[in-house]
Amino acid sequence: MSNTTCTQNRLSAGLLYIVSALLFSPIASTQELIVEADVEPSISVISYASRVHIGTVSTGDFSSTFSFAVEANTPVVALQLLATNLYKNSDPTITAINPIRVNRAAGIDINARAAKTIDGSNWNASFDNSETLNKPEGIFLGFRTEEVKLESTQAGIFNQDVDLRVTWTQDESIKPAGRYGGYIVLYVSLVN
Repeated sequence: MSNTTCTQNRLSAGLLYIVSALLFSPIASTQELIVEADVEPSISVISYASRVHIGTVSTGDFSSTFSFAVEANTPVVALQLLATNLYKNSDPTITAINPIRVNRAAGIDINARAAKTIDGSNWNASFDNSETLNKPEGIFLGFRTEEVKLESTQAGIFNQDVDLRVTWTQDESIKPAGRYGGYIVLYVSLVN
């Protein structure tokens, strides 16, 4: 073989190598990135009934327990309850008949099966403020409890029933017969 043929073969082999490298080598690059999304804190409170009849009362203290479903995507919530006096015919404008009063000394008993109280909170919340609730029937006098903080034992969420026991006192020996009504309002907020 001549030198020229040998050189041509080497050039052909080199050219073939360059062409194949260009044709078959990756002409791409990759890059990773982390994708993130935020889940905003949220809370909802659901009452199992919009109206509850708590039975027939006589003289003295009587209590009833009210259940609310509290669903939050954070583990700690703060709650307060407003309970109003009970007025004849659910009408606070009837002033000739005294209402059945909230027993402020009893406070509100709280029960949440999968939670614990934190930051010095107690399972019995005392009433610390009087407050009015303006409704179409009139202005109801009520009392709001102190704030109670609960921490769930449910791995980062608070999703459970909260039971609240409210006590009223009927302290008149003769109370005009009829239905007496008022309101309870549960306030729940997220705690960071």
